[in-house]
Amino acid sequence: MTAASVMDPKPTYVKPDDLIGVAARHIMENRYRNLPVIDEDGRYLGVFGVNCLLRLILPKAAVMDKGLEEVSFIHETLADLHDPRQLVPHRSLP
Repeated sequence: MTAASVMDPKPTYVKPDDLIGVAARHIMENRYRNLPVIDEDGRYLGVFGVNCLLRLILPKAAVMDKGLEEVSFIHETLADLHDPRQLVPHRSLP
C-alpha cells in the first residue's frame, strides 16, 4: 500500500493571503488538524493548523483577566508565541 493509494487527491487548502478566520473555519467545521498552504501556482508553502491557532490565542489568554491560570505547558516565550514567522513554517517537498 502506498500513500498515493489512500491520499485525498483534492485536499482542502488555504492560500497565503486567506484570512485566519477562513482557515480556522475549515479546521473547526471539518475537524482537521492541519491544512496545506498552497500558492497561486499550486506550490506547497507550509501548513496552517491547530498549533498555529493556539500560538495566536495563547498569548492573549495568558495575560487577559480571568484567562488561563496555568500556563506551565507552554515552552515558548511570549515573544516566540507572537513571532509570525512561526505560524506557517516553510518546508520543501522532495
